[in-house]
Parts: sequence; C-alpha cells; structure tokens
Amino acid sequence: MKQATRLLRIEFDALPERLQLLRSLLRELAAGAGFTPEQRDAVVLAVNEACANVIQHAYAGRDPGPVVLEAYALEAGLAFELIDWGQGVARGQLRPRPLEQLRPGGLGMHFMQSILDGMEYSPSPEGNRMRMRVYRESGQGR
Repeated sequence: MKQATRLLRIEFDALPERLQLLRSLLRELAAGAGFTPEQRDAVVLAVNEACANVIQHAYAGRDPGPVVLEAYALEAGLAFELIDWGQGVARGQLRPRPLEQLRPGGLGMHFMQSILDGMEYSPSPEGNRMRMRVYRESGQGR
C-alpha cells in the first residue's frame, strides 16, 4: 500500500469468539490515528462486519481456517487488508441485500459501504483479499 506504515498484523482462527479482542485492537488503532469516538465506533463496526462475513460465509460448514488482518496508517486515516483462504465470492455477488427486506442479519455490507471510503475485494485460491480504507474526513482519497 502506497504511503502506508503497517501498524498491525494479526492472524486468528475464523471463530466468532475471536472478534471481541479484534474489536478492542481496532478501537485502539483508530484512537491512535486521530479518529473521534464516533468515527472509532464506525471503523470498528465496518472491519468487524468484514471479519464476521469471512467467519460466517467463507468458512461456513468447514473447519475454522486462518484469517489475517493487517492495518496500515495512512496520512489521513487507516487502511486494512483482510485475507482468508475460505470459499471466495464472485465480485458481482458481494453486495448488500435490499433494505426493504427487513429481517435479522444481512446488513453488514450496508454498514461497510456507508462507513468506508474505499473497498476492494479480490477472490483467489492464493487467498481472498478485502482491502478497506477509511479517512478521518470522508471523501479524502476517493
């Protein structure tokens, strides 16, 4: 990632109980990067949703495999790269469900799209990669 300093690289098993520690780390990273408390909560929500999707969908019905999360400091925010070796999703299938379909779950993509300033997904047998960027002032780098 251009002009970025890696702050964190963590590997964890794709288990829901790993997310609590991850949320704490993300909150601290966002605080250190100068995000307001409200922005921190949003960063945590977006990255947590991405990790939860990997756990629920990429490794669904399989042994919990590894997940790697890397965090990078950008001049005006943070960047994240999430890597897994589970079942990939075709790029066209990675979209939120219609909001009028009210039911529990399935809103993670809406949260991610409304919070993040950039998101790219690349499925691959060498590892599925989700790259995310979020800036302290929305719209920077879009």
